[in-house]
Amino acid sequence: MSCKSRGSRERCTAKALIGMLVCGRHAKVKKPNLWSDTQSAEQTVIQIQAKWRGYFVRKQLSLAGPGVLRRSLCHNEEDLVTGVEKTRQHPLDYFAFEEGGKVWWFDCVTILRWSVENVQILNPYTKQPLSPEVRKRMRDLYHLRIRLRRSCISSDDPQFTPEKITQIRAIRFTQQMHEAGFADIHPEDILGLSNGELWTFVSFLVKDMFILSSEHPSPDSPRREFLSWIESLLQYQLKHFGYYKLVQRRVLGVLLGILAKTVDPFPFCFVFASALYRV
Repeated sequence: MSCKSRGSRERCTAKALIGMLVCGRHAKVKKPNLWSDTQSAEQTVIQIQAKWRGYFVRKQLSLAGPGVLRRSLCHNEEDLVTGVEKTRQHPLDYFAFEEGGKVWWFDCVTILRWSVENVQILNPYTKQPLSPEVRKRMRDLYHLRIRLRRSCISSDDPQFTPEKITQIRAIRFTQQMHEAGFADIHPEDILGLSNGELWTFVSFLVKDMFILSSEHPSPDSPRREFLSWIESLLQYQLKHFGYYKLVQRRVLGVLLGILAKTVDPFPFCFVFASALYRV
């Protein structure tokens, strides 16, 4: 990684020593001229990477909520499940919200698992429903942790069987339908569909999503991408005929994927609810 000689901008082609940035010859030099220091483009890339890392960390801290950098604001002293003290909780595994003038904090995995125990998400301490802003921030945090492959709702815990994962997806789907205004939707409305009813439901989705996607003529429209996802479900059902639970879990995964990727979920929630009502 050093230059061939003093004043040169050419990179030394010799292999670097193990654990060092330079080769054996340049390791004897008191102050080797590093090749990366002579490349202005390299410095620009480093600055861009530094700014991006800073933005990304600030984004995660903003999702963490109040008290992430000032733990004295937190009301509870330790996490409800892990027992970790508030001063020892890692900032990127921290989630908190304010309720009644008090800041309640949790480990991310703790609160995310608690959020899928029931359709209505309550504060574990006060049993009061969480505000829409807190629920949205929690969902954004969940999607971010999924992308970063961090511990989330369903981990390697043996209690998270395929049936449990299907139930969790149904609860999350129902929660987002409620937030869109369809409060009469229940997890059993989709979990209770028979194999034939599930086929009918997806067929309705294909027709309705085709109409919805036709409003956006661009081939790169996300709606057209979502339509292809729904259409692939019919092929998936035919390929896995007889594996009802597997198909059920796949359908819920696609519906949640659409809601996670769209900025305005209401049109899609309307389509989903309409298809359920007609089955």
